[in-house]
Amino acid sequence: MKMKIECAGKAEATLDARVLFARQLASHGYEVLIDEADLPDQMTRNQKYEALAFVRDCRDTKFDRVIVLGAENTDGATQTRLRDVKLDASGEIVAIGRFPSTQERISAKSKIAYASGYEPNVIDLKDLFPNAINQSGTVPAAVPDTFNLAPPVSEQKHLCFLEEGFFDEDSAMESLFLTATASRQPFAVVTSGKAKERLRLLRYSEIEAYSYSEVTPEALTNMCCMASFFGKSVPGDRMAVFLVNLVGRGGVILDGTESGQITTAGAPAIRVPAEFRALLPYLNKVVDSQMNLISKKIRENDWLASNSIKKLEDALDIGRPTNKTKKSPTKRRVLFMPTNGVGLGHAQRSALVAGELSSSNEVAFAAFPSCVPMLQNKGFDTLPLVQKSDAHADSFANDLVNFRRLVNHTHRGDVLVFDGVYVFDSIVRATLENELRSVWIRRGLWQVGQSNATALERRKVFSRIIVPTEAFDELNEIDFQTGPLHPVGPIVQTVSMNSKAREELRKALSEELEIEFSRLVVTMLGGGVAADRSAQLQAICQTFERRDDVLNLVVVWPHATLSPSLHGWRNSIPVRTLHALHFCKAADFVISAAGYNSFHEVIYNQIPAIFVPQMAPFMDDQERRARSAVEREIGAATSAEDIWSLLRHVSRFLESGEVDRISARLHELQLPQLGQTAAARIVGEVVHQ
Repeated sequence: MKMKIECAGKAEATLDARVLFARQLASHGYEVLIDEADLPDQMTRNQKYEALAFVRDCRDTKFDRVIVLGAENTDGATQTRLRDVKLDASGEIVAIGRFPSTQERISAKSKIAYASGYEPNVIDLKDLFPNAINQSGTVPAAVPDTFNLAPPVSEQKHLCFLEEGFFDEDSAMESLFLTATASRQPFAVVTSGKAKERLRLLRYSEIEAYSYSEVTPEALTNMCCMASFFGKSVPGDRMAVFLVNLVGRGGVILDGTESGQITTAGAPAIRVPAEFRALLPYLNKVVDSQMNLISKKIRENDWLASNSIKKLEDALDIGRPTNKTKKSPTKRRVLFMPTNGVGLGHAQRSALVAGELSSSNEVAFAAFPSCVPMLQNKGFDTLPLVQKSDAHADSFANDLVNFRRLVNHTHRGDVLVFDGVYVFDSIVRATLENELRSVWIRRGLWQVGQSNATALERRKVFSRIIVPTEAFDELNEIDFQTGPLHPVGPIVQTVSMNSKAREELRKALSEELEIEFSRLVVTMLGGGVAADRSAQLQAICQTFERRDDVLNLVVVWPHATLSPSLHGWRNSIPVRTLHALHFCKAADFVISAAGYNSFHEVIYNQIPAIFVPQMAPFMDDQERRARSAVEREIGAATSAEDIWSLLRHVSRFLESGEVDRISARLHELQLPQLGQTAAARIVGEVVHQ
């Protein structure tokens, strides 16, 4: 049964209704489409994420049903869209509306028949659902079947729906904070986007909050067992659909609306005082101790049957779909998703953790193109993601595609492990919509004054946050107020190389490059993503060019951009490789940036280094990291701008015995235990939760 969703009126004003109704039908197993030709020119970010699952080119598609919502508002724009409708031999058009009079019902029917050439079946929602929650709504808010019931994957919350004006008074905010912190049930607020932003900027930002359009009604339903509504009314069709979804699952509804909208409609809800400050004592004295009994009474209430999706299905004459839900495999999958950042550090760290997981776990990756070869070389199945590009119409266009890929390649209860700084919309939405258990691997050491409020606000979707710590205590500033944090030791790879293997690699380099050398240097200053280091590289290469005993390998990731001028030096050779650490182990010393991976690889593999920190607004504090090495006399450091200081350090490392002194200090250094095993254990706990 293939259905197309239309809605009377202008496309930009009706898209939300079309998507909302499409989601309702799709959640019951029906194939539902929205014609891309009917999309408005301007769509919000949230609309694009939600509509993407249903939008298709429908020019040559024949439908079993074309459903026109809000049919009482049929106008010229609606008739124009209906002129090209194609129906299957047994197909029909169904007009759904709320008709004030018989005459208006006849008028809408005639307009649709004239435009499409098909006589529509007309459904009046006033007759079908006379005691509906949304008496003036465009979208039918029908109670779903209980076959969607399943044990919850995530911790069940109490969602409190508050109007925007609630946040204007300080006393109300204080009452909200008290309720959120003292509630026995995990508590979260659902409100307008503007009010949510205000809450985030105030001192109450730790209160978990969602905007109306940020999360689908189905995802909201999955995360909660109880909802309370305050203000004038239930805010629109979208939240009315959430309400009936929750009632259908036996969730508890508390009606604190001024008019008692929910209980007046006859819905199984508990009438509570309209004053929000009375909520907490009411919860503690009346509701919390009787949750199971209340839920049982809700499921037995006759209102559910009178507002059931079955009534709508019968009216639409669409039968019952045979395959209603996406079946989950018996074995949970662990899907790692590293961002690609400046280099491949996130992917490397994720691979180390994945490699420590039990072989009984099904492990795979979703990764950006630059990371795919490395992960596949390590033996991991890898789903390619789409890289961001200036050629895309929207800055988040790639994330739209990645969102659909994540949704299509995960199942309810799977574990998604994200390693990165900024949490993409695709991760938040896939986690909530597919009911995933998500883990965030998030390193620290932010720069002073650096704002990560947006990223940290999204911590609410993660079951665990793993923090790979720094090697030195003064660099570890862990704020346990920012979520369920689990610090582990540094997650970094180490390579064993004895003196024989080291000499064999150096000899092979000499023969392959036809260069005689006694000193091997590896220079790793990045691929130019965070900052241009061409001036520093040229100065280093020029210094080595004046010597006849040095080979300098300028090592970059395979996808990095290299200046053509680097290929003209005799003693400095550019190398694209995934195995930089092996060359570093064979080197006398390295010249390196001070990113998390490169710094800790150098320290843990006891390689003397000159650190040249990369500093950009979106990066961690590499200067502090490099300074910690200098203070312990286990490395040298200089700012990227001070080229003369860099060259002086190079001369000292070549001539004064500095390399031997630093090497001895590194071998004496006591370091924390590596963290990949502990991180894998935490991921494993989430898998078996």
